Amino acid sequence: DTMDISDADEVSSVASNEGAIGNQDDAQVSAPVQDSIESDISDTKVGEAVLTEAQVSDFITKAKLEREQTRAKSKEMLLNMIENDSIDASSKKQAEQKVLQLTNNMEMETQIEQLLGAKGFINSVVSISNDSLDVLIAKESLTDVEKAQVEDIIMRKTNMDLDQIVISTMKNQK
Repeated sequence: DTMDISDADEVSSVASNEGAIGNQDDAQVSAPVQDSIESDISDTKVGEAVLTEAQVSDFITKAKLEREQTRAKSKEMLLNMIENDSIDASSKKQAEQKVLQLTNNMEMETQIEQLLGAKGFINSVVSISNDSLDVLIAKESLTDVEKAQVEDIIMRKTNMDLDQIVISTMKNQK
């Protein structure tokens, strides 16, 4: 398969899609994930989502899977551009840089999730986009010390400033 791409706009489009999870509002999730949550929740007030620990774990797993699928599609598209003979050298170079950035982001996300797990935040999902990082932690709230731990891990691994980091928590019931 070859792609007919006339300019580098496609590279920008792929790059903006690769951070899709990280760019969503705190209360916004994709339709498949949202549908699975809504079908599992009963006896909740409108606008309030209270999840059991199993549902939280399932949600986190689905969010990670969705993130990985989105990244895999983006990476595949970029690699196809790199291999396409009809793409100019400048666009190929841009695509190569995007693949490298995507790979680096994926590695950082995994490292941060592992470090958060070591600090007791077992169920978390991290998504890095161009200029921000979103982390969702399966905990009802964070103490100031816990928040500082999360921020410290993220800042050490990414060199991002505090204003680039968004930490969200999830309500759950035991």
